[in-house]
Amino acid sequence: MRRSLRKPRLVLKRMRRLVDVVASGRVDLAPMVTHRFPLDRIEEAYELFAHQRDGVLKVAITI
Repeated sequence: MRRSLRKPRLVLKRMRRLVDVVASGRVDLAPMVTHRFPLDRIEEAYELFAHQRDGVLKVAITI
């Protein structure tokens, strides 16, 4: 098991730092979202991501 998974406080601290960096605008994650699906097509989105088809990196679900 990875060390960070055994230390939930460390994981939480890193996640907070990451959220702060993204929220500040220092990092733009938009280019990582390669596919967008409306909520009513979430099953299709999941299948695409689960099977890593069509060059998918990240899927955004819109509501």
